[in-house]
Amino acid sequence: MAKSKGKRDAYTNKYAVELDGVFAGWLADVAGASVSGDVETGPTGRRYSRRDQLVCRAWPGLPRSFYAWVERSFASPIAGSDGAITLVGPDGQQLSRMLLEDVVVTSLTVPAIDDRSRERAKIELTLSPGGVRHTARRARSIAERVMAQRAPSPATDHRIEIDGLIEECSFISRVEALTIAQTLAIGEGRGLVREGERAASSLVVVLPESKARGFFHWRERVPLGQASRRTATVTFGQAEVGFSVVLHDLRLMDLRVEECFVPDDDGDLEQGEVLQRQSRDVRVEMAASSVGFCFLPGK
Repeated sequence: MAKSKGKRDAYTNKYAVELDGVFAGWLADVAGASVSGDVETGPTGRRYSRRDQLVCRAWPGLPRSFYAWVERSFASPIAGSDGAITLVGPDGQQLSRMLLEDVVVTSLTVPAIDDRSRERAKIELTLSPGGVRHTARRARSIAERVMAQRAPSPATDHRIEIDGLIEECSFISRVEALTIAQTLAIGEGRGLVREGERAASSLVVVLPESKARGFFHWRERVPLGQASRRTATVTFGQAEVGFSVVLHDLRLMDLRVEECFVPDDDGDLEQGEVLQRQSRDVRVEMAASSVGFCFLPGK
């Protein structure tokens, strides 16, 4: 019987990404490959109006160049890249190639992660290209240096730091998905502009009740929903890249104790017996007044 491929096998990475002519990592999935929207005429000819058209998923261990593009996409002013997404076969042959003009990221979802989901947790991005062209590239092979990076990096936990709660953060057992998004428009004579502010969904974490003392003190001192001066930094992917989402002026929205039962590993149990113990966790929900991105100092 042939050995089955693991969840993080190299061939789960199907698409090679280039940004401004430089290799920038691998994607596992790409959906939506056609341009739709109103046709506009400009100095360079036919262009399509901006629509969110590509949804991609990737293992978080992407290179710095990829995350630098995410940061540029959410910066002010917005800066996109010309790029390409190439479908690559198991033998390294290019099967097709999608050329993207002035493509920017309009949403990024940091996946939920805990002991059960770590090995399958992928980031998700929505991309907005100014134009798309498709070409067939069946006669060419991907460069060896690019193929060498096809295998996904080992899974890691998100690293979360909240001002005044560093010790409590070290006991977080689960982080729910976090999405950062923006809405774009084409400003007359100004190129791409952002409508409104960058927005982030709530940051939700779970940790043992016995380790959540600082969160209870926060609730006692500041009313729920009121802004604080606390900042949360959520770092994910490769530690040497140090890409982080920064959530400013956190508001504590909800804090609740949840009871659950977990298996208790006891070597004296008879076969078929299952011993469970009661566990009390705290689910903490926080919202940010504003959001940004950074690379950790020295990375």
